[in-house]
Amino acid sequence: MYSSDAGTSAQTRCLEEKAAAEAGPMLVGVFAKQCAEDGSYETTQCHGSTGYCYCARPDTGEVFQETAYRAWQGPQHDCGSYWGTRAQTRCLEEKAAAEAGPMLVGVFVKQCAEDGSYETTQCHGSTGYCYCARPDTGEVFQETAYRAWQGPQHDCGSYWQAQGPPLTDDRPTLASGPERFNMDVVQPRPTNSE
Repeated sequence: MYSSDAGTSAQTRCLEEKAAAEAGPMLVGVFAKQCAEDGSYETTQCHGSTGYCYCARPDTGEVFQETAYRAWQGPQHDCGSYWGTRAQTRCLEEKAAAEAGPMLVGVFVKQCAEDGSYETTQCHGSTGYCYCARPDTGEVFQETAYRAWQGPQHDCGSYWQAQGPPLTDDRPTLASGPERFNMDVVQPRPTNSE
């Protein structure tokens, strides 16, 4: 079972998606996410029309295509823990892909922690800017931008925790300007006072 301070948002999202799918017309082939008893996404998601099941993140419902298996064959992975391992290795995969390609000026290469997660401070060598970042997704927060030689204005080790769950929009809001060159930079989240 997934537990997090941000669990309420994940629980609401899953239950809302499920309710919306059930309220609409029943379309053949539609993939309806399954929710756990606590309202988060099940770590195993099965597609009724195709017969395929996948490991998934309990906080976002994102399925990992590489874990696909037919329901009658049984899982090849422990889906209860796979999502955590996958989140930690995503940084290493992105870093390896960036380093394997041609070395282009201005390309941002994410920094990974020893455990394979993203460093909570990400610095872009070409622009000189550093940002606080989420260790699970690598998303950086534009409002924390600082020049490396100026030093951080925030405790990046904890800043991301106060920002809630990761953005799950298909099209995240990106910063404008040169500091976003080849880098996903999350705009500040709107507050109730805006």
